[in-house]
Parts: sequence; structure tokens; C-alpha cells
Amino acid sequence: MAAVGTAVGLQQNGVSTTKERDVLRYDCYSGYQGKSRVQWDYRDRQGKLHTAITNDINLARVQAARYGYLQGMSREERI
Repeated sequence: MAAVGTAVGLQQNGVSTTKERDVLRYDCYSGYQGKSRVQWDYRDRQGKLHTAITNDINLARVQAARYGYLQGMSREERI
């Protein structure tokens, strides 16, 4: 169990911890009925946060690309 105020994954107290611009951050977990899911956050170059839950990291990259993420150019990190 995480202590209150401790960053867990992409959120701390319900607020995204993704602060850097042009960075895709993601966390993989087991969802409903054991299906794998990827929650991702991408803060674009203007500083606007985009987030979603997808079935895999490749779909997350495709969705983030709509907002300016460039695979191989933008930074990416797994949480």
C-alpha cells in the first residue's frame, strides 16, 4: 500500500505527475478480466496534457502522435 502523498505510477493524489513537455510516460497493468492495459500521459510542446488508456503501447504511441509525439524524437519512459 502506498503512503499518502507518494507518487504511484502516473498520478499523485489524483493529479498527473507528467510535468516535462514532449515526453510520453506510460504504465502497464492488468485490467478487467486480466486483460493488459496501458495508461499513458503525453504533455505536448505547448504544455497541454493528453491522457488515455489503451490495449497496448503501440496504440498509445499512435494516439499520442495525434498531439505531437514523434517516436524516436520525443522522450519516452515507462513508469
